[in-house]
Amino acid sequence: MNSQWQAKRTKLNHDWLKNDFLRRLRAFVSRVEDGAQDAARLEEFACKHWPEWRRHSHLIRDMLIDGEECLSPRQYFACLPLSACPAEVKSWLPNLIHALWLVRTDIRRHNAEAQCSLNRAEALFDELSPILQHASQNLTSDLAKSVGQLREFEAAAKQLGESIGRLPHHVEVV
Repeated sequence: MNSQWQAKRTKLNHDWLKNDFLRRLRAFVSRVEDGAQDAARLEEFACKHWPEWRRHSHLIRDMLIDGEECLSPRQYFACLPLSACPAEVKSWLPNLIHALWLVRTDIRRHNAEAQCSLNRAEALFDELSPILQHASQNLTSDLAKSVGQLREFEAAAKQLGESIGRLPHHVEVV
């Protein structure tokens, strides 16, 4: 379970968000700020890459929801040798281990920060999407009016990546 979560985290945060989407977004915003008249590139981002956010943001939200349980050392009680503990011990020890781990890792705070960044980015995405969806109609002039919002969206998406990066990278034993 943990290795699947880690693979999902790597795929979403590092591979897609940081190394693909944010890189393309920065280039797009720079073109808009510079008044670039390269309508084909602007339209390509608006039509091809911008819509990826919605699909991936749902996957990121699901990953954040699953993170605490997937990274908790409590999961070791489902595997040997801890699964062989007496039922009496398993009735309280896994929860104690989880509670100690929560204090030590502060995962809930990091997760809340990531959720907040995701919520902010999604709100900005929803505000900007109508402009980008009409890519063929006055895209450059409409986008020039929205540079501030685009930069805010970029900052929120970057903050999301940094927040995900602060989550534990593996199950830590307390």
